[in-house]
Amino acid sequence: MFNSKAAVFATILMFVSPTLLHYSHQLRMYSLISVLSLWIFYFTERVRMEGMHGKNVKLLVILELALSYCHAIGIVFVFFHYVYGLFSNTSHDRKKHLTHWTLLHAVVFIMSIPVILNSLFKAAEHATHPKFNDIIELISSLNISIPSIDSWYSLIASACVILSLLALKKTRLLVFCYMVCPIFLFILLSYTIKPVWLSRNFIFAMPIIIVAQSLALAYLYNTFKKYRIVLFLSVALISTGHLPAYLQSAVKNDSSFSDLSFYLKSVSANNSKTCIVSTNHLNAFWSLLRYNAAVDWGNPLLIQPPKSERWEQLISKVPAVAVEYFSLDPDRNYYEDEKLIISSGWTDKCRSQQVDEIYVIDDNHKIGDLNVQYAKVASFGWYEVYKIP
Repeated sequence: MFNSKAAVFATILMFVSPTLLHYSHQLRMYSLISVLSLWIFYFTERVRMEGMHGKNVKLLVILELALSYCHAIGIVFVFFHYVYGLFSNTSHDRKKHLTHWTLLHAVVFIMSIPVILNSLFKAAEHATHPKFNDIIELISSLNISIPSIDSWYSLIASACVILSLLALKKTRLLVFCYMVCPIFLFILLSYTIKPVWLSRNFIFAMPIIIVAQSLALAYLYNTFKKYRIVLFLSVALISTGHLPAYLQSAVKNDSSFSDLSFYLKSVSANNSKTCIVSTNHLNAFWSLLRYNAAVDWGNPLLIQPPKSERWEQLISKVPAVAVEYFSLDPDRNYYEDEKLIISSGWTDKCRSQQVDEIYVIDDNHKIGDLNVQYAKVASFGWYEVYKIP
């Protein structure tokens, strides 16, 4: 679509990106988000060049709907592709194109209303209000794929990458639509509606930022022919400088959770029922569900997310007949089957007579907030396991 040199650079940078590698082997949605986002960007370019007709538009709608349903704020990811489509079009009938482009995304928005409502009622205690250091760390992660500001290396490398991205009009637009706009909108949403700031929520933009970097590198490669070796070595250093240490840390953390999951399965094997409480109100809760329970992911009413004020207010307004029929519980913050109760925070359900043993998984030093007696029985990386008598 652009040129062969940019394609080669993009392939290399994608291959060595620690963030993309980190999520590529996890049973989570983030790798799928990055792939869908890249395909949406591709078909947005096709629509820009060929017009809004034919299979390009149909595939674009399908991909954007898939992206919007992949994440609680997936529709926000789609919005940034919409913004890019608005600013990138330079056709002679630009007004007509922009009208059709807006109507197309209005349809996508309407069809995404269920997931939008779900995100509004969903608790998200793992998301934060961004501070200055969070923003700097994110910029570093997006530009050199190293989420760390522990050294001047990261800051200087990020500055060099950003300066190179400002060299071309095309890359400047990509930086505006997929870096500047997301940062400002996520800050705005976090301080006005609900916290949505997580570095991994920007993974939708990472493939496009890598495309921008590749375009800039191809331009520099063609412009400064005498310094191609220096350019190659600089790219290699910036791209892979912290890669071994980062991957070693990622593998260690993933291995820790795998060991934790195996431990929980072994200690609960002989029990009629075991209760597992996660002090991490959302992140570890979903991970425990993935690896320790036979979950019917197609029935969200059986896998209610951690309770939120909006959810409680909604249930209070629903007729009692509907609440009983759909098994809705305004205070429910747990998943339950015949063998397990997995809870996001403490639940009195763990004190039922059917439960043989209660274990608490603590990865954020909040065990004391439960106000119960406990004894440490195991440790796996940063996950500490406590047993409640």
